[in-house]
Amino acid sequence: MRGKYKLPNHYIHPKYCDLWSFGNESVQLNGHIENAPYQGFGRYVCQLQRVTLKFCKWGIGSKGTRDYIETELVDYCRTNPGVVVYLKPRRHKAPVMVCEYLNGSYHWMALHGMSSEHIKLWVDFHTKRSGEPIRKFVKDVRTAWPSIQGAWNPFLNTPSEINVTPLPNEERGKHIPLKISATEQLLRMQAEGKLQNILFGNDE
Repeated sequence: MRGKYKLPNHYIHPKYCDLWSFGNESVQLNGHIENAPYQGFGRYVCQLQRVTLKFCKWGIGSKGTRDYIETELVDYCRTNPGVVVYLKPRRHKAPVMVCEYLNGSYHWMALHGMSSEHIKLWVDFHTKRSGEPIRKFVKDVRTAWPSIQGAWNPFLNTPSEINVTPLPNEERGKHIPLKISATEQLLRMQAEGKLQNILFGNDE
């Protein structure tokens, strides 16, 4: 095929983002799903706190960024009042977006040559992120105390004799209460002879 190969729109060149944010084809971080420890106990807290858009007022590479600022930025600020947006004009510099999150991490991304619609999708993408780097999942289950037995299940420590026990079984189906009832306590006291001492005194 003659000519230059055109990359798809969703392709991210390594120079457009930092390694800690996305990774690349040669170095990919491994890990598990992580989120803010307080997320899910109350109302939703957006992890993105600050967005800085750096652009040039005259450069052709910043045209998409300027169009996004003029057409989409006001609606974004109304929809996400908890996110602070800073505009930083720079002369003869490529457009850049810097996103800062609650966990202290920041993601840098170049916007050179991107359209307004493309930048809108990337801003929405960073708004919904937790700030943790994108990792490749190696396991479906995560635990602080790994075990060679695998994930816990209700039949993990059951006796092996239950495999040959015919069901239904009266002994296995008997209810075992966590606390002793009052009737059971009186029956045990009567069997031990303590109930007579309580009713008739110590002399009897």
